[in-house]
Amino acid sequence: MKTNLINRNLFKSITAALLLFGLSSQLNAQCPTVTNPSPLICDAAGLTIQDLNSFATDINNDIQWYDTPTGGTAFNSNELVSEGVYFAGNSTGVCGTRESVTVSFTVSPSNQNVDAVYCSNEAPTIQLYIDEVLSLVQPTGGSVEVYTDFELTNQALLTDMIPTGGTNYFIVFVDSGGCRRNHSNI
Repeated sequence: MKTNLINRNLFKSITAALLLFGLSSQLNAQCPTVTNPSPLICDAAGLTIQDLNSFATDINNDIQWYDTPTGGTAFNSNELVSEGVYFAGNSTGVCGTRESVTVSFTVSPSNQNVDAVYCSNEAPTIQLYIDEVLSLVQPTGGSVEVYTDFELTNQALLTDMIPTGGTNYFIVFVDSGGCRRNHSNI
């Protein structure tokens, strides 16, 4: 009789362990896996958080990017990517410690203030702004693109007047190899 009791308890323990292993495997199977933890990105212009999904795989198509390996704040999928570290999780937050992606751009940041102040009688144009401010920080042999919208779909004309009172423009620097990088809006 003792043999049956021991066998029964052993069977229950093995069954419980298998269930626990199966559940933990199921939870981990839902979490994204980073396939390229250190991508070197050439065309960073318009790169959004959603675009980081190309550096991770997830069978449920439920990748959510966070600012810390555990807990933290989720990024908006339409937010522009800056150089830095991003952590792949899912929308339920059950991944435990998240795998990371360290984003680096081949076009280095200018780290320069690209603001300009013009008097109302100067009638400044986009070309004047490029010549006086942006050309000083553009990549050697490269160019500058100025856009009027966050999505980088409406490129400003060089002859466009900069409105009195200021406005926001979105700057893209292009290096001699064609790599593009956003500059913070001004």
